Amino acid sequence: DGRLLEVNPSAAAMYGYPREELLGMRNIDVSAEPDSTRSATVTGRTFVPVRWHRKKDGTVFPVEITARHFNRQGRPVHIAAIRDITDRLRAEEEQSRIEEQLRQSQRLESVGRLAGGVAHDFNNLLTVINGYADMLRYDLDEDDPLRAGLDEIKRAGERAASLTQQLLAFSRKQMIEPKPIDL
Repeated sequence: DGRLLEVNPSAAAMYGYPREELLGMRNIDVSAEPDSTRSATVTGRTFVPVRWHRKKDGTVFPVEITARHFNRQGRPVHIAAIRDITDRLRAEEEQSRIEEQLRQSQRLESVGRLAGGVAHDFNNLLTVINGYADMLRYDLDEDDPLRAGLDEIKRAGERAASLTQQLLAFSRKQMIEPKPIDL
């Protein structure tokens, strides 16, 4: 009927009950789970990786149960080793959190490498654009109407080159130093 016939001092300490009080209880009295998950009739051996039990003070905590079921003198007997796995679950959660941080860091590193590759290619294109703009500017007179357009091309190329340098700094994990500009 699930009555506790024997408990060791570790069980009493884990649940927070005096040994004598535990001996008057049934296994479902320490369970914090719904009735449907509290009892299962299994013959032989059972391993339950996670169940939730309740201490005398009401604290709910995770346990791992390893049990053996057999008949002794015509009566079914259930012997269980119950371990508090609170620390193990916390460690697993912490490990999952750290692994997620690592995955996020790896994704950011990939983005940085991509940004660096794109920035290098874009920088090469800007070098050509700025170089041709400079060569054309030198061929024009100061009062040539095309010169103003070339000056705009050159300024836009220089702003793009500055942006490219920021992307390259990001890809190298360098500190970006913002500079004020006169709008």
